[in-house]
Amino acid sequence: MKKLFLGMAALVLLFSSCSGSDDGGSASVTSHIMINGTLFTPDANTGMLQNIVTSFQAGSNSGAANTRVFALNNQGTSLSDSKSIEVIVTYPFSQASIDGTYLLDGGLSGNVNNYAGGSIFDSGAFLSFASGTVTVTDLGNNKFKLEFNNAVAENFLDETVTSTVTGYFQGTFVVGE
Repeated sequence: MKKLFLGMAALVLLFSSCSGSDDGGSASVTSHIMINGTLFTPDANTGMLQNIVTSFQAGSNSGAANTRVFALNNQGTSLSDSKSIEVIVTYPFSQASIDGTYLLDGGLSGNVNNYAGGSIFDSGAFLSFASGTVTVTDLGNNKFKLEFNNAVAENFLDETVTSTVTGYFQGTFVVGE
């Protein structure tokens, strides 16, 4: 009886220690992003569908800037219920990592080597970020945390159409081209 109990305890310990160690896939994704007060959770990367993607372009010399693009997608059943967020962060070539808080104004503040821009697609509407900030933390191994601080995106044809993005996303991104 004692051997049976010890065997069962070892199996429980083995399964519980493995269950949280997956560093890829949907288990490593935490999303508390709100778009206009509605929870936004990007779809997991599965097979051909790469919904959590990042790409990086290094500056070629000390005067050029590094650029990293983050894309988070939720493929709805139709275009009208699909959502996506794209954030483009530009930071100085001399800066060792992307870690920092960036003004979401697309460089309109005049700081052309240290800003963020991007867009959201929300239920059929395409909007560009116009204000707020995003804080980016590189957690290593293509894992990043993006925290949105009262980010407002607006339709450039009709500035009365806006969406507010708050909260954070943390997860492993697929490396895109």
